Amino acid sequence: MMEDDLTGVLGGHVAPPIWDLVDFTYHPEYHDARLVILCKGQMFAIDMDPKYFSDCPEQKEKYLFWIQVVDEGEVDGFVEEDFWDWAVAPLMPILEALPPSPGLETIHDFLFAKCTQYKLCAGPSGPVATLDEQASSYSSSFRVSLSERECAPFNVFSPSALKIFKGDKPLSFPWGHPEMVLLPDGTIAHLRLVHRGHLTLRDQLEAFRKINESVGSDTLVQRMHGLLKSENGDVHGLLLSHIDCKYHGIHGAAHYEDASMRPKWAKQILQSVERLHAAGVIWGYADPGNVLVDRNNDAWIIGCGNGYTKGWTSKGLAGTKEGDWHAVEKILGFQYVDDREFYFERRSTTLDSLPGIFGQPSTKL
Repeated sequence: MMEDDLTGVLGGHVAPPIWDLVDFTYHPEYHDARLVILCKGQMFAIDMDPKYFSDCPEQKEKYLFWIQVVDEGEVDGFVEEDFWDWAVAPLMPILEALPPSPGLETIHDFLFAKCTQYKLCAGPSGPVATLDEQASSYSSSFRVSLSERECAPFNVFSPSALKIFKGDKPLSFPWGHPEMVLLPDGTIAHLRLVHRGHLTLRDQLEAFRKINESVGSDTLVQRMHGLLKSENGDVHGLLLSHIDCKYHGIHGAAHYEDASMRPKWAKQILQSVERLHAAGVIWGYADPGNVLVDRNNDAWIIGCGNGYTKGWTSKGLAGTKEGDWHAVEKILGFQYVDDREFYFERRSTTLDSLPGIFGQPSTKL
């Protein structure tokens, strides 16, 4: 059904995209969606809705197929990134015609970049991007409201004070989703943007407060430098300690490194989790992807905050020490799951622990 229509959009011969994903949201019940991209220093929002395809049942069916892909993670070999390519394709002539950009210098440039809004509608031979002249002014979804009390434990940095960073120097780049920034004192920090309705944010902030105050600096766990906050009071993101990763995810590291490294990583993870628990912090999002192995082959824990990852911690154990240890035992099994399945659903079969590596957690905790 889809193959002929997608030839040339998803095939390997297509040139790399000149745009970068900024944000994607959709409603699982009403099936409307919004894709926000950045290209040559400008934002473009693409709004999609089944009713926009009501004049063409065939195109509506294709759109609903993509929503199914998002719901299920993968359908017939298609994944969410393929949906984004399909949605952006009608806009490509406009993107390609944009003049060169001097690039983005600061996080303010990124958060408040000019945004043009389009609707993706049914066209004569396929979807077309129609300028939405009636749309209200675009407002980034990367903003939350926090009370002064919630912000008080942390340093606050304004978007204009943070330079975008990549590699070994500040970067002026024409497009991209910034992940690293330079703090005013020259420290490299990892930027984690936050969304409106981020229900676990307050739990994460409380976890970082306890880590900063009660967990020794020799513990291999990500910390928080402060909050990214505008003058209007909106909080846009968390500024976290930068970990110079060699591998993102311990199972990937285990695949490429000698097996003799595994006891070291296991010891480091066990020690970090024990110290977190002693400080009243639950790891929560305990899964292999939240263990980073740096260039010294040390294993760092990230993602603290009382949640849980499906397949690694059961929902009934979410936010508990027992749930953390249950996940750690699986992680230290060093068995593998299918990359796509893990990426979209974070599923895993029960993993056996490595003999002689995983011990029982201290009952004193």
